Amino acid sequence: MKIKVITLWQPWASAIILGYKQVETRGRNTNLRGPVAIHAAQKPTSKAKIFEFENLCKQLPFKMFAEDYHALPFGQIIGQVDIVGTARTQFIKHHALTSLSDRIKNWPWEELLGDYGFDRYGYLLENPIAYKNPIPAKGNQVLGWQYDLPDMETLMNNKI
Repeated sequence: MKIKVITLWQPWASAIILGYKQVETRGRNTNLRGPVAIHAAQKPTSKAKIFEFENLCKQLPFKMFAEDYHALPFGQIIGQVDIVGTARTQFIKHHALTSLSDRIKNWPWEELLGDYGFDRYGYLLENPIAYKNPIPAKGNQVLGWQYDLPDMETLMNNKI
């Protein structure tokens, strides 16, 4: 079964799959909708970003990333999520506590996990599924690159 894939730096890839991050912010909009696999990039992000994220995690309700960043999976498809829509980040930020509050559960933390600067887009994510056994794969910077996953039965047995 072919699926579109998005490659993300860790720890943001894991934050999405674990349901902590419900909006992926990007500089471009996308028409991509439906299930997409989440691929954790092969290389770690910069040491400065790791330090920033570890300090951020001490303020957030999920402290798991602060313990050992390098224990997270890298170079693997770690799960999937549904892209259900997109919106400008200004709209998301403005409506997060009102009309989007039923979709974005933890806005104060969500805002810290993305780039909500001017003229950016947020991809609204739902239904994260973590794969029990991540699938090794080389990533790609192209948004929505394709990967041929095992059949649905195998995939369903590979979930946590």
